[in-house]
Amino acid sequence: MSLTYTESPKEEALSPEILEHFENWLEDQSYFSNYEKYKILRNEILIRVYRYVPELAEGEDYLLDEHNIPYVAQKELMLPIAKVIAAGPKCEYGLEPGDLVTLPDNLLVKMYNPSYLEWAERQDERPLKKGEHPPVYIYGLEKWSHMIFIGDKIAGHNEEDLVTFLLPENFIRTGLSFKS
Repeated sequence: MSLTYTESPKEEALSPEILEHFENWLEDQSYFSNYEKYKILRNEILIRVYRYVPELAEGEDYLLDEHNIPYVAQKELMLPIAKVIAAGPKCEYGLEPGDLVTLPDNLLVKMYNPSYLEWAERQDERPLKKGEHPPVYIYGLEKWSHMIFIGDKIAGHNEEDLVTFLLPENFIRTGLSFKS
């Protein structure tokens, strides 16, 4: 499968690294089993939004630009595309696990996190260590924070839970298919 998505904010094609990550995400259903113990009710669907977060090597520092924004964070990306994990019995759209759907574009608008900007102003110019700062960016998805679905209610959330939502079916814009 070969994809090119050219509607990024700068209207540039996505990097080969991100395209490879997206293609792997399209195929990955390994986490679906984490949600099998839940019975989705009514017309709700459980989805996971696509997110790319570049990895730093162990012990690698974050390099900052002139505004104290880590270069690696500037490569972070979320798309208004989600994968269906499960659907309730009263869903009218006939969605199945693994189906792709689109979300309202305004939910994925990338904004600087005010908490990060305040934090960055208090820092000196030393390199940052992984996990040492608040998230650099927030997205319009913050409006859906009350619909985040945490897969393991006992152990607590992980990073992927922050882009996993249980929401009414009518929040979905369209179905989506990529042909290989």
